Amino acid sequence: MAINLSHSSVADSIVVGDDESLHTVIPVSTPMIKSSTQKQLFIGNGASLLSIENQHILNEFFGNKDQKWKLLYKASRDGFSASDFHHHCDQRDATMTVTQSIGDTHLFGGYTSIPWTTCTGYKYDPTAFLFTLKSSSPMYYTIEPQHIDQAVLHRNDCGPCFGRGDLYISSNCNQNRNSSINFGNTYNTIAESSGKKHFTVREIEVYNTLID
Repeated sequence: MAINLSHSSVADSIVVGDDESLHTVIPVSTPMIKSSTQKQLFIGNGASLLSIENQHILNEFFGNKDQKWKLLYKASRDGFSASDFHHHCDQRDATMTVTQSIGDTHLFGGYTSIPWTTCTGYKYDPTAFLFTLKSSSPMYYTIEPQHIDQAVLHRNDCGPCFGRGDLYISSNCNQNRNSSINFGNTYNTIAESSGKKHFTVREIEVYNTLID
C-alpha cells in the first residue's frame, strides 16, 4: 500500500491506493498544524535533515504523532563506511533512516523495528515501510504481505538496506554511485519508481525511538 500525504490535503485526508486508478480518501486522525507551533520530535546534536513539518509527517507515517526520536548516526559526522554505520546503529531499537542524495533536494528512507546487525540475511518485519518526502506529495510505502520476511537486509559490508533492492546504501556511499533505489520489488508503490536509479549520498541520519 502506498499512502500519499500531500501538502494541499494534509489537514484533511490521506490518499490510499494500490494502483493509480483506485484511491480511497480517509481522514487524517490528527490534523497537521502550522510548523511554527509544532515541537521538535527528532532530536540530537547535529540533526539537520528534517524540517519540523517533515518530522511530524514521519510520525504520521509511523502511527504515533507524539513519538520522539534520538539521533544515533550522522554520516557526515560519524563516517560513511559500513563499519561506521554499524558501530553507531547495531543492536538498537526501532530506527528511522533518512537519506539525501547529491543533486536532489527531497529526502527518502525507511523505518524498521528490527535492530540492525552485521549477520548477513533478510529479516522479517511486518511493520517496516519506506518513504519519500517530496515537497508536493510526501508518501510512504508498506511492505507487501508476501515479502515481510525480506523487509530489511543485514550485511556487514553495506549500510541500511530495505527489501530486495528497494533501497540499498553502499559502504563509503559519499564516494561512489553504488547506492540504489528501486521501489516496488518488496514494498508496494503506485508506480513511484521508473526503474533502478543509482546515486551518491550527501547525508544519512538514523534515529531510534526515544522513551521519556
